[in-house]
Amino acid sequence: SAVLHSTPEKTMNAVTYTGKTIDIDAARMLMDDELCEAIHGTVETEQEFMDAYAAAHGEKYGTEFVFA
Repeated sequence: SAVLHSTPEKTMNAVTYTGKTIDIDAARMLMDDELCEAIHGTVETEQEFMDAYAAAHGEKYGTEFVFA
């Protein structure tokens, strides 16, 4: 039987944000914990989480979430 080898790269939890592919795990380190907690459990995918977070961040702070 063939053995499948995983690729050496770390698997990125990639989402699209402002037209770019980003690692949501890295982005979460910069996110507002209260907003994350409010969204947790209300979405099914990482992309839905990112979209919901961006909207909530804009509502709370009046600015776009910046991830660089």
